[in-house]
Amino acid sequence: MRVRCFFGGFAVVLTLLFLGAGVACAGPLKVFVTLAPQKELVERLGGDRVQVMVLVPSGADPHTFEPSPAQMKALADSSLYFPIGIPFEKKLIARIGSLNPQLNITPMDQGLPKRFFEEEDHHHKETSSGKDHGHEHEKTEANTPKRAPEGHAFHSHAKGEPDPHVWLSPPLVMAMARTTVLALMAADPGDRAGYEARYKNFLSDVASLDLEIHRTFQDAKPPRVFYVFHPSWGYFADAYGLQQEAVEWEGKEAKPVHLKHIITSARAAGVKTLFVQPQFSTRSAEMVAKEIGARLEVIDPLAENWIENLRQVSRRLREAMP
Repeated sequence: MRVRCFFGGFAVVLTLLFLGAGVACAGPLKVFVTLAPQKELVERLGGDRVQVMVLVPSGADPHTFEPSPAQMKALADSSLYFPIGIPFEKKLIARIGSLNPQLNITPMDQGLPKRFFEEEDHHHKETSSGKDHGHEHEKTEANTPKRAPEGHAFHSHAKGEPDPHVWLSPPLVMAMARTTVLALMAADPGDRAGYEARYKNFLSDVASLDLEIHRTFQDAKPPRVFYVFHPSWGYFADAYGLQQEAVEWEGKEAKPVHLKHIITSARAAGVKTLFVQPQFSTRSAEMVAKEIGARLEVIDPLAENWIENLRQVSRRLREAMP
């Protein structure tokens, strides 16, 4: 009798151990994102239910990035991948689909209105009130018939192509958060209440950031222009009534005509700061800054600490304006 009780109890213990091991092995969802700023968003929404890995490492240039074989293997072994419209993603998605057809791929930028890089917008336009000092380098989807394939914008800055830097607009990030949390809940339905609570908390924090940035620029005088080397901040500018003036065009060295325009307009506006980003060489930017009589300052559109980074960037842009 005692032997039967012993083996019966031993079987129960083994069953519990195996069940526990199964839960432990399951662990958090393995989630891949393309860029570091996406990591904060997914971690805020997923909490301890997710393990987030970033494809493009800190300091790397997304324009020229190629994932390593080790990254490809890790991506193939993951549960979810959130692309965001960077050029290499198109080929990557095709390759990874053949390695793991079950991988859930959800473009984080799906359904978002996109701006479009248009060459003609680099030049001054005459308006009824004189010269238009907007200097906008892109047209939005609302005023052009061209559309990007949903969720798959290309990152080469060529004429007529969509601007992929959607993560730099807090209002657009709110929409991205909804897309993301729905994908996470579908992959992990056991914590629906937790995802909903974290989603509401994240939206509250982004809304507070949005209002704070609006207040930062509320007393800035028109035309509220800031000068950058690489045109990464168009969506940010749109969200807060600012105007981005970029030296670079089509991801290449500026054409002589455009460069002359930039230097002339910057001198006339008394610009003292040219903003650059750490992923690119500053050699050309230093030459332009010298011609303008400006200093270089680094702002990073790919910083992982997304909320705090945008808070600091907004303050530095405001300090560079009259």
